[in-house]
Amino acid sequence: MWVVKRIMLVVLALVWITLGQVSAAPDVLDRLLITEEAVARSALLSNRYTQMESDLRVAQNPYVTITDDFDKLAENDTFALFVNMAELSLRVIDLRTGYVWGSNFFMDYDQLDDEGEPLYPDLYDEGDRGFRSQTWRNRVRSPVFIGYYTSVDTNPQFREESLFLSPLSNMAVTVLENGFSAQLFFGASGIRLTLVVTLESDGLAITIPQDSIIDGPNAKLARLSPYPFFGAVKRDRTPGYVLVPDGIGALMRFDQRDHFNNIYEKPFYGFDPGIARSIITTTGYVKDEHMLQANMYGLVHGIDQNALLGIVQGGAPYASLTVYPADITTDFFWTFTSFQYRSVYRQPLNQSQTNAITRLQTELNPVDLDLRLVLLQGEDANYVGLANAYRSHLINQGILDGTSYESDDIPVHLDVLAAENKRALFGRNTFVMTDVQALGLMIDDLQADGITQLVVSYRGYGRSGLTGSSLNEMPALRALGSKAAFNALNARDVTIYYHVEPSRAYVGSRGYSPYDLSTRRNLLNNEGEDVSGTWYLMHPEASYQRVSDMRSQMASYGIRHVAFETIGQLLYSSHGNQPLSRSDAIKTYQRMLELFDQTAVYEPFDYLFGADHHFTFVMYSSQQAKFSDTVPFLSYVLAGQKPLFSRPANFFSNTQNELLRLIDYNLYPAYYLTDFSAYLLLETGSADIYTSQYEVWAPEIKRQYAYVNEALRHVIGAHVVSREVVAPGVNLITYSNGVIIGINYSRHDYSGLLDIASNDYAIGGV
Repeated sequence: MWVVKRIMLVVLALVWITLGQVSAAPDVLDRLLITEEAVARSALLSNRYTQMESDLRVAQNPYVTITDDFDKLAENDTFALFVNMAELSLRVIDLRTGYVWGSNFFMDYDQLDDEGEPLYPDLYDEGDRGFRSQTWRNRVRSPVFIGYYTSVDTNPQFREESLFLSPLSNMAVTVLENGFSAQLFFGASGIRLTLVVTLESDGLAITIPQDSIIDGPNAKLARLSPYPFFGAVKRDRTPGYVLVPDGIGALMRFDQRDHFNNIYEKPFYGFDPGIARSIITTTGYVKDEHMLQANMYGLVHGIDQNALLGIVQGGAPYASLTVYPADITTDFFWTFTSFQYRSVYRQPLNQSQTNAITRLQTELNPVDLDLRLVLLQGEDANYVGLANAYRSHLINQGILDGTSYESDDIPVHLDVLAAENKRALFGRNTFVMTDVQALGLMIDDLQADGITQLVVSYRGYGRSGLTGSSLNEMPALRALGSKAAFNALNARDVTIYYHVEPSRAYVGSRGYSPYDLSTRRNLLNNEGEDVSGTWYLMHPEASYQRVSDMRSQMASYGIRHVAFETIGQLLYSSHGNQPLSRSDAIKTYQRMLELFDQTAVYEPFDYLFGADHHFTFVMYSSQQAKFSDTVPFLSYVLAGQKPLFSRPANFFSNTQNELLRLIDYNLYPAYYLTDFSAYLLLETGSADIYTSQYEVWAPEIKRQYAYVNEALRHVIGAHVVSREVVAPGVNLITYSNGVIIGINYSRHDYSGLLDIASNDYAIGGV
């Protein structure tokens, strides 16, 4: 009897606590949080925005010249290639402009005569450090710079080597019709490889076939950087900037070197969770920063004069981008890509992992190095021109099909939560947030007001709701509606995607076995933790098979379209009994997109740009102090090709400002929605959703949609040809169809080519 009373008291206490929580519901939940404040000038001058082009000098680089020791090896209608055959230094003349690009530069500019005066006064600047070190001079001259490990099983030592470090180094060069092939031998390490450089119609191709790489007798190749000083400039003597695909895009201007206190270095597509972090990484990495979304970088030498688009066409999953600003190690800005062939990792010696040794991977990563340097000039020599050139590359590679997106009005994305779960007295309780009928009524309401271009993603429709439900999306939660109701919904003339998380396997959930999990290099499983609990990363092939197996069940519900989470933003290798490289994982994810009639991806890297729709497209860069500007590079790459949707506008910190950013960047609005109040999401894995109820948001969705649509409907299917910052916070964007959109983020009206009210936009050319 006493035990029964204790149980009753516990139950009553839990009921009282629950009721207390209900009565204490914060009244801010599901209120409209709309702000329309114009941005202060100080913010407009920060790297959160794009700055005016104030340095319009004619670009000159007197440190890069063609001397008598260069021979012309190739020429086409646009470029001529000169090579110093003694050290394989490169010079490329753009025959359209006469501008010379080089792989290295004159290094004696700081030399003084007997009286202490500069021998080259036109090249000397106060404070020059020069290149007194022979090690650095060799590094600048070297066509390839390598890093290697001493070939011992445990605690290997890392070394670096230029081709000219050792007198034993040598090269055997074969002249080709449009370039050369060189077999290089590095004397200190004994490593051999073949470097091939050819002149193409759009610039240079630099390749190193993996099958040409031979390790030294006591050295294992770790990484390699081809022509790391190509395009280097001395401080701000040459006007321009570096473009990096950090988030949506960022610039590092040559005249902003005071903002640098170290180098910029990030791997393309983020770090590989399948390998312990490399000890040869020279800078820290902040987990929450944006990653390099695309396999490219850009250099601009003179605004609207000369530009270089570097594309890592082969080896990007194992490549990283590095920018050395002037006055960190040298007087020059230099930007280059490095390719990681091997990594070290920590191998635990006991189950608690308190003791471990450092080991070196044995095999080479699959890297057939292929670096393309596309050279641009004139109106294409800026970040917009680089975006258009990169789009052409993606079309040529088959990632984009080149077909323009067509519609009379812009689409809007509704990210709808079906169900969630929360902790109960025994286990977890699943509850409905938006059933099929309620979703249909949302669609009806918006269509009745003329918003017909709806793109819906439905998440948390499995029997456990959203949190911790990955790999368990089917069958659908019966409380949401019958199969007939699902089929009727999916038969409507609306694009409805069903959310799938294929990569995370939560502890205690169904849908996977231990053999389905990915394995790190040290043979431990990849695991993490979030609000849903502890999870493991699935082996990409097991993820593919799981999604493929779900298709028949999905088809019974009329599901033909799937939106994938994670695979666009998390790329990892797997080891052990089922090894899979990052390169092969990309192919697996690309195959996954082919399983359904249409697919969408959240925050995709470039290898998934072919998805039909892109959700929560990145809107900012990491805004490191190194950056001078944020630019809409990636959205301009895809403008006119793919519908790109922003993160949910429910959560914009400054509503009007970010609506203007959508128009500026050619992004379409999105909303995270539920039928019931977000208050019900307290104490769940979706507790960060604080305002989502459709009834509350419907009028604002319609207002915001009309505002953005009135601007962007005029440029559907067109691409951007120029973007000019005419005043702080005032941008003029010109499209290929002649339409001009003016954006004014500032607190003051603007008068010019377009008259634009403060905190508003204007349209011309329609």
